[in-house]
Amino acid sequence: MRTIACVLMSAALSLSVGCGILAPSKPVVRNQPAAALDAPDTNSIHSDSMKLAIEIPERSFVVGENIPLTIIATNIGAKTLTFISPSSALYRAVVYREAPNGWERVAEYPSSDISVRRTWTLKPGQTVKYDQVIPVARDWPVDEPLKLVVELRGAPDLKCPMIISATAGK
Repeated sequence: MRTIACVLMSAALSLSVGCGILAPSKPVVRNQPAAALDAPDTNSIHSDSMKLAIEIPERSFVVGENIPLTIIATNIGAKTLTFISPSSALYRAVVYREAPNGWERVAEYPSSDISVRRTWTLKPGQTVKYDQVIPVARDWPVDEPLKLVVELRGAPDLKCPMIISATAGK
């Protein structure tokens, strides 16, 4: 009986020390790898069946620069999603500026596309990525918040926003 009590006490003591109950554990400091420091700014939004995300290298850009934008759509549902795009472009990226009556459109990308209806699908678990370069034009408002909004054509209910800004120079 005494042996069982000793074994149980020993096990409880080792568990409590391992869990940090009796002896405080030292904090673990993990150095962030250099690649993580250059990680892109991201934002995502999701519904029951789809996740839409955008990635850009930073949120502030100089007029004349290009914004490399990555649009990532993932079917997180159990059924195939079918999209009917009203044009040849499968996505749309719109830049807005804040106005007294809400957000006013500054630019839209792709800037031109063919007005041909296109049907496409996204299977369960499937991810698609689109790369779009957005030039920061001279007519963009500078030194004020701008809203970049991305949507998949044929799925206008799911819009992924991100606040960015443009400056005249760095």
